[in-house]
Amino acid sequence: MANKLQFFDGSKSYAILDDTPGLWTYFSNAPRQEIDVLYAKVSAVFRAFNLKANTVGNMPFVLTHLKTGEEYDNSASWENKVKVMPNPSELFRLDTLSYMASNTVYNLLTKNIVGRDKVLRNLIPSAFTPQTDPITGNLNYIERRVGSGIEKYSPEGALMGGGATDARLIRMWRLDHTTEVLPSPNTEALAVTNSAGIIYHADAWIQHFFARGGVVPMVI
Repeated sequence: MANKLQFFDGSKSYAILDDTPGLWTYFSNAPRQEIDVLYAKVSAVFRAFNLKANTVGNMPFVLTHLKTGEEYDNSASWENKVKVMPNPSELFRLDTLSYMASNTVYNLLTKNIVGRDKVLRNLIPSAFTPQTDPITGNLNYIERRVGSGIEKYSPEGALMGGGATDARLIRMWRLDHTTEVLPSPNTEALAVTNSAGIIYHADAWIQHFFARGGVVPMVI
């Protein structure tokens, strides 16, 4: 058996060429997951995702005052009185796509240069990694990759370290009968794309067939 380069960090080791999911942290140009490929390449999957996302994004809603219960703002005549949601329809659309694909939603209330609330943004779920206590199983904090750095958020949403405890992260996780703390790995995307691989490879075969001039492979 040929020797392989091994990576060792004091607690574990694995082959350098090992592409097992979860072993590597990509700061940029991460390989595309199969679900992402099927979403982009199979029209039925793309339509199913965006049909639901657009429906949720266009649903009417009303914001009410927490203390008085009176109407504060509404989708019919949105004035962005909360100051941080200039386009709630787009935020809800992106949140729905994220929820379908990963059972997670992360929205961050960003700050401007003077420290005031700026906008509530949808963030990519793949940039976040929950860290749990190995003994109790409780959630300790959530890591977020930002460029080549790491930010840590407490379960309540406060940014840990550096004194910037007023940064707020809003997270929504979908659990099911197989999970207690972390979001379920059983996503809508897995169910939707279950048979989409057949469609994708069939389309790819037909495309390549006609790209070769419609000639049936043969041995002469």
